[in-house]
Amino acid sequence: MSHEPSPALEPSSLAHLVPLVRDRLKLDSAFPDEAVLASLEAIAAAASPHERWGAAFHTSLGHWLGLKAADLNAALALLLGLLAKPTSKVPAIPD
Repeated sequence: MSHEPSPALEPSSLAHLVPLVRDRLKLDSAFPDEAVLASLEAIAAAASPHERWGAAFHTSLGHWLGLKAADLNAALALLLGLLAKPTSKVPAIPD
């Protein structure tokens, strides 16, 4: 089973989120836009909210926030809230 990102989470759409993420998380210029985008792509590729939380924590952005943010959980929740919800790829159970 592949976990492809939903159409709302294509890389071009994610690139539009970079300035918003930078502003909302108060990222300074030492953390490059390319790293923000790579982190968003990794998070968006995760199939479930639980996997997204883990992906966010383990990205370079998650590590940066761990060092810089006063409240890592709040920062990650804000980050995940900016992304569209993952779509379910689980097939229906037959009768």
